[in-house]
Amino acid sequence: MKTLQKTIKKVDTSEDGSVLLLALGLIVLLFVVITAIFYFALSTQKMIVQADRYTKLKDAKSYAVEESKARLTTLFDKEITELLEDAHDKGKDSVLAQKINCLIGTLSSSSSSGQMTQPFFSSKSFGASKQYRFDVGIVDQVKVDVTATYSGAETGGWSGTKPRDQEARQIKVPVNIVVVEEKESQKIKHNVSTQFVYEVQWENESRTPTSQATQPLVFGQLDAWRNIFYTHYTNAENNMLSADTWARLLYRGYKYQSKNQVSFNETNYNQTPTDTYRFGYEKNRSVVDTKLTKATTVTRQLSKNLIGEGSIIIKDVDLKSTSKKTVSADNMIAIINDDSSSDTEILNIDLTATTGMFLSSFNQKTRINSSQITTPSWLISQKRRGKNIKEAALVLDDATVKLDTVPTKFDYNLYLKTSTQPNPQLDKQWGDMLKGGLIIGSSVVELRNGTSITLGSQSNFMLTSAAIDESIGEESFSYHNRVGVVIGATLPNLPSVLKIGKGARIIQAPSALSFIDVSKKSRRVSSSENSTQPKESWLDVSNERNRIEIASGGKLALGITGIEPFDLILEKDAEFSFYVTRDITLFDPTFIKEGKIAGKLIIYAENGGAELLECLKQSGIDYDLATDAAIARNGTITVVKKNGNNRAAFNVVRTFSYLVDVDFMKKNKN
Repeated sequence: MKTLQKTIKKVDTSEDGSVLLLALGLIVLLFVVITAIFYFALSTQKMIVQADRYTKLKDAKSYAVEESKARLTTLFDKEITELLEDAHDKGKDSVLAQKINCLIGTLSSSSSSGQMTQPFFSSKSFGASKQYRFDVGIVDQVKVDVTATYSGAETGGWSGTKPRDQEARQIKVPVNIVVVEEKESQKIKHNVSTQFVYEVQWENESRTPTSQATQPLVFGQLDAWRNIFYTHYTNAENNMLSADTWARLLYRGYKYQSKNQVSFNETNYNQTPTDTYRFGYEKNRSVVDTKLTKATTVTRQLSKNLIGEGSIIIKDVDLKSTSKKTVSADNMIAIINDDSSSDTEILNIDLTATTGMFLSSFNQKTRINSSQITTPSWLISQKRRGKNIKEAALVLDDATVKLDTVPTKFDYNLYLKTSTQPNPQLDKQWGDMLKGGLIIGSSVVELRNGTSITLGSQSNFMLTSAAIDESIGEESFSYHNRVGVVIGATLPNLPSVLKIGKGARIIQAPSALSFIDVSKKSRRVSSSENSTQPKESWLDVSNERNRIEIASGGKLALGITGIEPFDLILEKDAEFSFYVTRDITLFDPTFIKEGKIAGKLIIYAENGGAELLECLKQSGIDYDLATDAAIARNGTITVVKKNGNNRAAFNVVRTFSYLVDVDFMKKNKN
């Protein structure tokens, strides 16, 4: 405006109005300039909004791609073992591809033109305005190719087998993703394509019946199961469950809500008109763990069935009924004894725990009489004073224990989110722990009067001196929990004793795993480290060994079993049998040479058992060689030749998944 005023002053006044025309022209010019600036700003704003939209769209596409990868990885991790089993000859890639396509065909389908007709997965609406959603489909045939195998340092030390015993495949799955964007009442479809690649490597137990593989699969699994307080990571990446992990996970499940337990509500129990009382469900719609203690009187004479949501903790209290009653927990049952002055008894009760059971005893005895226990896994741990190994942590009298059930899944998200413990279900080996098992840790367990324990086809059993101190936590699970006279000195735990009385029995499926342990001074060495455990690290003293006593008419039948020095007392007409691996590194004959064997000791040996027979010969142990256990004699070791066991003939040791050929650019409008 100052420029305009100066210009006007310089112009002489004129009667024809030229000054006014000039001023008007300048005003119009200024209007045009200001309008241009406004439109430029508006255009720039539109470009920013458009760029922001495309940025959000790219984020939505990236989310869809990553979610697709996660879903497919979960699917293949779950199904790959069964898919390989179904393919029979794992080298036939066409058979494997056919099986995978059949599986995917039940989950996703497309038309002949390649259009998705049934998504593998559909998302919910997401985004700031819920403007996005997507469908994922498999629109073409899966391909299977041979790929490289990895061993040694490339897989963290797995070198237990020869390279020829490992195979690997690369599975390529074509994926199409349709991202739907809602914009101004219009639906815009964006097609994203990629290839999901899943690599799997497995180990064959043997190629032919005459294969002389030095580390068959079952040996590797047994080597992992024996691990107690095992800090080396070698077996972990092979998804092999160790006894250390098994015990810690089960204990973690019991401890998950320990700070939020509620006392049993005896008033509500007495007011319930039915013969079944449900508890463990709070008004805030959350599940809690419930504790039965001496403060309650209902346990002295249980008149109703108890059905608990969450876990039930039975602490220093009897649980008796004159007529059979059911006590069940959707999660766990724990029997905790801290009061060493009194024993506890469970009488005429059917105990059922979906996840598992934990028994912790402090210098006292728990008697379970005329009862039945049904649960997948049971950890028994005892803390004793002195060396009174006759004092039992658990006496099972006329009882039936079934550890071969497949549990329904308990969801730990049903609890309030106030737990300081990590959710045990998030551990990748949680499902393996639920397959069943029994660990007797530094405990004396006695079976009387026809008691039977049944373990399933994938169960695990261990007799060990390692134990958990319930008051300390899972990190206490080791061979050394007792404190000596010298301050700070630790002593080895007292050994476990398993007593199987007349007519009592423990039966495990032939394909399951067992280990009879010896206490260690230091970390045991894994066989995949190409070494054996130095016997100097064993606490191999007679009063520190675990012991098995089987009375006349009693029976202990184990599956594939690893054995370190232990004491065996086998009375006349008693029976102890187990399956030995072809590689007998985990077989120590001390229990035969120094044991009291008046009954039948039967060893099942696969494919002739050449290594076993040589070991017995070198140890000066006489034996009978037979094809049928029926001919076994009292006071004699009988080796029965078997053609194999029911364990899977391969083991998945490595999986890896990733995406290739991601194309974000396709877009169609409807």
